[in-house]
Amino acid sequence: MTTPAAYVADLRRLQRETDMLLATVASLTDTEIGQPSQCDGWTRGHVITHLARSAEALSRMLDNALTGGDRPMYDSPEQRNADIEAGAGRPAQEQLADLERAHAAFMERAHALADAPDALAEVSLRGRGYPSAALAAMRCAEVVIHHQDLDTAFALHEADPDSQLDALTTVVWMLQGKPDAPGLTVTSYEGDELVIGDGSLHVIGERDGLVDWLARGRTSGVRTRGGEALPDLPRW
Repeated sequence: MTTPAAYVADLRRLQRETDMLLATVASLTDTEIGQPSQCDGWTRGHVITHLARSAEALSRMLDNALTGGDRPMYDSPEQRNADIEAGAGRPAQEQLADLERAHAAFMERAHALADAPDALAEVSLRGRGYPSAALAAMRCAEVVIHHQDLDTAFALHEADPDSQLDALTTVVWMLQGKPDAPGLTVTSYEGDELVIGDGSLHVIGERDGLVDWLARGRTSGVRTRGGEALPDLPRW
């Protein structure tokens, strides 16, 4: 359970990680925005637009917690994808301003949640209950993972250790909802242990390496405890 003090600390850390992301986006030219990212088929502009739209989607979840509403994160998968495509080719400064605005709106609602003792303890996210107080940590996970996806100088190992843990727990939570995900016990050298499905295959690595594998399929620094081959994973 996230305590009020831990939630406020999460928000401060999210702001620091987002400030670094915004500095990276601000450094990109219009040409660089259109270059490939580490996400298959996406340019940097796709990633930045997705970050803005996902901030809005998580703001909806915060609104649900504050008001008792039940709006979905996105109106539909098709609309989500269409919005990303529509925004991906915009000029760099327009994308930066959009991301700044979406982040500010998220933070306003996130701080309101800290001052709302009657807010819902859980919201419905991807068909499952999710702690509303953990939405800031989920947003932090998105920020650091997609910051690395921009394929600039930033790498996930540069993120705060707790932000790396946010990324690991978020990706594991996503995979826990996938019926085709293999059973895994995911153990980090930093001391975390998380279980997907029946937990039958033990996988070990540093936090950032485990996130790279679980989210992007990159296997460097990740191994199974018994020497088995790493399994294929569904998209998170």
